[in-house]
Amino acid sequence: MHVQDKYFAYVFCIYLYVLFVGVFGSPSTSTTSESKSCIIRNAVITCNYIPAAIPVGTRTVSLINILEQTLSKGLFSTYNWRQITKLEISASRDLLDEHNTVEVFDSLCFFGLNKLEVLRIQLEDTHTIASDSFIGVENLKRLDLSGCRRLNLENVLNAIDNSNVVSNLQYLNLAFLDSYHDGITLDERFFKVIADKKVRELDISSTQIQFLNITAFILNCAHLKHLNVSNVRISEFEGDWKPQKLCTNLKSIDASNAVFPSKVFPVERFIERNENLLIIFDWMKSMLFIQNVNSLSLAGIFPKKSSISIYNITVYVLGANIFKLGVLHLGNNNFNRVDLKLTIPGCTFKKVYLSGCNIHYLHPDAISSFILLSDIDLSRNKLNSMMAEDFNLFEKMFKNLSYLSTVSLASNGLTRLPKYIFAYNLRLEFIDISDNQITEFSCDVNHLTHLRTVDVRRNRIQVIDAATFDTFDKLNVHLLLQGNSIQCSKCNSLAFIKWLKNSASITTYNLGLQCENEDSKKIFITDNTINEIQEICNRPKVIIAICCASVLALISVVAILFQIQRCQRQRKYQREMEDRIALIREGADENKFVVFLSYSSNDDDFVNKYVFNQLNENLQQKIGKDSNLVCEGDKHFQIGRPIPEQMSKFLRKSSVVVILLTDHYIQSVHCRNEFDYAILLEKPIVLMVKDEIDTEMMNGQMLDLYEHRTRILFTKENDNYIPKTSWENVCASIIELVNN
Repeated sequence: MHVQDKYFAYVFCIYLYVLFVGVFGSPSTSTTSESKSCIIRNAVITCNYIPAAIPVGTRTVSLINILEQTLSKGLFSTYNWRQITKLEISASRDLLDEHNTVEVFDSLCFFGLNKLEVLRIQLEDTHTIASDSFIGVENLKRLDLSGCRRLNLENVLNAIDNSNVVSNLQYLNLAFLDSYHDGITLDERFFKVIADKKVRELDISSTQIQFLNITAFILNCAHLKHLNVSNVRISEFEGDWKPQKLCTNLKSIDASNAVFPSKVFPVERFIERNENLLIIFDWMKSMLFIQNVNSLSLAGIFPKKSSISIYNITVYVLGANIFKLGVLHLGNNNFNRVDLKLTIPGCTFKKVYLSGCNIHYLHPDAISSFILLSDIDLSRNKLNSMMAEDFNLFEKMFKNLSYLSTVSLASNGLTRLPKYIFAYNLRLEFIDISDNQITEFSCDVNHLTHLRTVDVRRNRIQVIDAATFDTFDKLNVHLLLQGNSIQCSKCNSLAFIKWLKNSASITTYNLGLQCENEDSKKIFITDNTINEIQEICNRPKVIIAICCASVLALISVVAILFQIQRCQRQRKYQREMEDRIALIREGADENKFVVFLSYSSNDDDFVNKYVFNQLNENLQQKIGKDSNLVCEGDKHFQIGRPIPEQMSKFLRKSSVVVILLTDHYIQSVHCRNEFDYAILLEKPIVLMVKDEIDTEMMNGQMLDLYEHRTRILFTKENDNYIPKTSWENVCASIIELVNN
């Protein structure tokens, strides 16, 4: 080797040594001014100062507890700094308390970071960013200023409001911004800058918003995909919620725990008891700008101290069919009682979260319009109160949700589940009823062929019957059982304990299960446990005769009680029929007519020949009243009056609506109006059918009645129509529906 080459190698080694010591220092993690250090961990360099150079290939640098109070131009000027794509600047709590971190980002301070894509600044002391600080970082895509509590929004806007600065910005995080002062103002300029930069994700969570211009947001939201306004507190806003403009790309809004002015959510309207209230809400006119939003979180938006109780309110939502909202979070709102009939034609909800809402009562009609719903979370409520109030209604909770795959009723204080609560949910895969007071698994799941997991952890289950665990085996269901009071002290638990010990799906997911033996001690379930229970079962059986006699006596008592109950039911039915007939005889306005006969004028001949007189005469004979008991439009509508007015008037005066359902009826506008108004008035409807009908022309409600309700049918014999049942039976059935 030449002397010159040796000299060069010697100098190069010294250079590497100096560079290593100068850049990385010792492996200490100290942050004092006397000890500058850098640590490499998982391809991330963490330093407590700004090194002059960094190793080749470095992509991520984290600067923690740097003591410079002003970052000026030239600190990131060496070649290797140009290769980094992510830079984080933060400080520990002790340095923040001493106000000994970066306060000012000076002009061109980031100049040289040509490839930087992510910049995260979390410094409470920072109060100034120069208007040209971000020049030179044209590839920046994510700017995170969360935690800059002293930084003014106007200062941030001045730094990015330039067409040549951060032109590729996609994500902007301003959480906690200026929270040490009076808060921020989101005016037209702010949203114009967001629009000009084509920001896709905006996070302004945990801020105090002194003023919000709603119109400016809606007019400049075209590029936004995700908006986070959780935990904000909005003092005042102005503008129109209803400009006919879409936030075309907006997919998610997180407004959880946000505090809005009272005029946005007037809670006082719902706190008081409201009854028989009809609300029609046009979504297109009020919320068009969120048409494409898929996920909306309004969790915890109502004041914590407000208990919202809704009594007998009907809400009809228009225009929902054009919206794409699939995920709705409403958890942690104190709804208490939701006695609500909510009708949303075309509803697109697929996941609804109502966890932690303190719900004591939830009417099934409040969620029955969510026909596409796959997930519903009702955990951490108090639905045990509804079970006690109306068990049968609770059993119908999920009746209309045929696409439901996941349901959570955890932590509701439930002592049992209705047997048929999941009767209509054939796609159900996951049931969570953990953290309740359930003592037995009583609901029927035999038909749920897609069911994979049932979570009953932390309940009070002692034994599961053989039919149930046979069903679990057949369906290959994973049953989660930890935290239950499983018993192994009685013979009736033998089959259950054997199943727990030997079922593959159980042993995999319930390792370490324990049961309580005859000595009230908790023991692990093993083969020895099974032997002990078998010994209990093998003990001599005593007093067999007494037991048999007891059983026979019990059977006799049950038979007697059954007969008594049957007689009582018959007497009750007779009394109810007499009461209804008496009510009709009194001729109150709402019962002036027993039947409102609805049919198409094209079927006049059939009605006059086969229906009207026969029906009216049999009703008169059944009730004992000579007056006309069947209302017919052509006979009773006043001449010259508006048809809708007359229809409404006589529908209200009629107890039951009988419809001659034909293709002519389905195609008639007036007939459909009569049908729809009868549905609105919740009148009992009886269908009468004489010929084949094209069911494809029916609307949903008419088709539902046609397919699921018994009908009056006619058969044709020798060109004459004859009812398949007697008119006496028809009239009796109609009277049963009066005021039912």
